[in-house]
Amino acid sequence: MIGGFLTHRDYDYRDAAESIAAIVRSHPEQKALLLGVSGPQISLMTGIPAINDYYGTEDGAEKLARYQPGWYVAWDGAVADNKDLLAPYALEKLASYPVFDDDDRTTLVLYKMTRK
Repeated sequence: MIGGFLTHRDYDYRDAAESIAAIVRSHPEQKALLLGVSGPQISLMTGIPAINDYYGTEDGAEKLARYQPGWYVAWDGAVADNKDLLAPYALEKLASYPVFDDDDRTTLVLYKMTRK
Protein backbone atom coordinates (compact mmCIF):
# COMPACT_ATOMS: atom_id res chain seq x y z
CA MET A 1 0.00 0.00 0.00
CA ILE A 2 2.78 2.45 0.92
CA GLY A 3 4.61 1.57 -2.29
CA GLY A 4 1.43 2.35 -4.22
CA PHE A 5 1.19 5.79 -2.61
CA LEU A 6 4.83 6.49 -3.40
CA THR A 7 4.59 5.43 -7.04
CA HIS A 8 1.12 6.86 -7.74
CA ARG A 9 1.03 10.13 -5.91
CA ASP A 10 -2.31 11.87 -5.52
CA TYR A 11 -2.57 15.65 -5.23
CA ASP A 12 -6.34 16.01 -4.79
CA TYR A 13 -6.09 17.97 -1.53
CA ARG A 14 -3.51 20.37 -2.96
CA ASP A 15 -5.58 20.81 -6.11
CA ALA A 16 -8.68 21.49 -3.99
CA ALA A 17 -6.77 24.10 -1.95
CA GLU A 18 -5.59 25.84 -5.12
CA SER A 19 -9.13 25.84 -6.53
CA ILE A 20 -10.50 27.27 -3.28
CA ALA A 21 -7.85 30.02 -3.35
CA ALA A 22 -8.76 30.87 -6.95
CA ILE A 23 -12.46 31.14 -6.06
CA VAL A 24 -11.74 33.30 -3.01
CA ARG A 25 -9.44 35.59 -5.03
CA SER A 26 -12.04 35.92 -7.80
CA HIS A 27 -14.52 37.49 -5.32
CA PRO A 28 -12.77 40.68 -4.13
CA GLU A 29 -16.05 41.96 -2.64
CA GLN A 30 -15.97 39.09 -0.14
CA LYS A 31 -13.52 39.11 2.77
CA ALA A 32 -10.70 36.70 1.95
CA LEU A 33 -10.73 34.81 5.25
CA LEU A 34 -11.51 31.10 5.49
CA LEU A 35 -13.32 29.60 8.46
CA GLY A 36 -13.05 25.88 9.04
CA VAL A 37 -11.17 23.10 10.73
CA SER A 38 -9.06 22.56 7.58
CA GLY A 39 -8.68 26.27 6.86
CA PRO A 40 -5.18 26.50 8.37
CA GLN A 41 -3.88 23.68 6.14
CA ILE A 42 -5.36 25.39 3.08
CA SER A 43 -3.83 28.66 4.27
CA LEU A 44 -0.38 27.08 4.41
CA MET A 45 -0.70 25.89 0.81
CA THR A 46 -2.26 29.03 -0.66
CA GLY A 47 -1.58 32.05 1.53
CA ILE A 48 -5.32 32.71 2.04
CA PRO A 49 -5.77 33.61 5.74
CA ALA A 50 -7.85 31.22 7.85
CA ILE A 51 -9.21 30.65 11.32
CA ASN A 52 -10.24 27.35 12.85
CA ASP A 53 -13.86 27.05 13.97
CA TYR A 54 -13.29 23.95 16.07
CA TYR A 55 -10.14 24.29 18.12
CA GLY A 56 -9.27 27.16 20.42
CA THR A 57 -10.18 28.71 23.73
CA GLU A 58 -12.29 31.52 22.34
CA ASP A 59 -16.07 31.29 21.99
CA GLY A 60 -16.97 30.52 18.37
CA ALA A 61 -19.65 33.23 18.07
CA GLU A 62 -17.27 35.86 19.45
CA LYS A 63 -14.56 34.71 17.06
CA LEU A 64 -16.94 35.03 14.09
CA ALA A 65 -18.10 38.48 15.19
CA ARG A 66 -14.52 39.71 15.54
CA TYR A 67 -12.97 38.27 12.38
CA GLN A 68 -16.03 38.19 10.08
CA PRO A 69 -14.85 35.48 7.68
CA GLY A 70 -16.18 35.47 4.15
CA TRP A 71 -15.78 31.76 3.44
CA TYR A 72 -16.53 28.49 5.20
CA VAL A 73 -14.66 25.28 4.37
CA ALA A 74 -16.31 22.17 5.77
CA TRP A 75 -16.05 18.40 5.59
CA ASP A 76 -19.18 16.45 4.66
CA GLY A 77 -21.83 17.19 7.33
CA ALA A 78 -19.98 19.88 9.29
CA VAL A 79 -22.58 22.54 8.47
CA ALA A 80 -25.22 20.54 10.33
CA ASP A 81 -22.81 20.09 13.24
CA ASN A 82 -22.22 23.87 13.44
CA LYS A 83 -25.81 24.95 12.74
CA ASP A 84 -26.05 27.22 15.80
CA LEU A 85 -22.67 28.86 15.21
CA LEU A 86 -23.46 29.54 11.55
CA ALA A 87 -27.09 30.63 12.10
CA PRO A 88 -26.35 34.36 11.52
CA TYR A 89 -25.04 33.55 8.03
CA ALA A 90 -26.51 32.42 4.75
CA LEU A 91 -24.22 29.82 3.22
CA GLU A 92 -23.98 29.48 -0.55
CA LYS A 93 -22.32 26.27 -1.67
CA LEU A 94 -19.85 27.12 -4.42
CA ALA A 95 -17.71 24.01 -4.79
CA SER A 96 -17.10 20.53 -3.45
CA TYR A 97 -14.03 18.38 -3.76
CA PRO A 98 -13.85 14.59 -3.38
CA VAL A 99 -10.62 14.45 -1.40
CA PHE A 100 -9.65 11.85 1.15
CA ASP A 101 -8.69 13.16 4.58
CA ASP A 102 -9.73 10.25 6.81
CA ASP A 103 -12.48 7.64 6.99
CA ASP A 104 -15.08 10.14 8.23
CA ARG A 105 -14.18 13.01 5.89
CA THR A 106 -14.21 12.46 2.15
CA THR A 107 -15.74 15.59 0.63
CA LEU A 108 -14.43 19.11 1.23
CA VAL A 109 -17.03 21.83 0.56
CA LEU A 110 -16.55 25.59 0.07
CA TYR A 111 -19.34 27.95 1.09
CA LYS A 112 -19.62 31.70 0.61
CA MET A 113 -20.77 33.29 3.89
CA THR A 114 -23.19 36.22 3.84
CA ARG A 115 -24.50 37.87 6.99
CA LYS A 116 -28.31 37.52 7.21
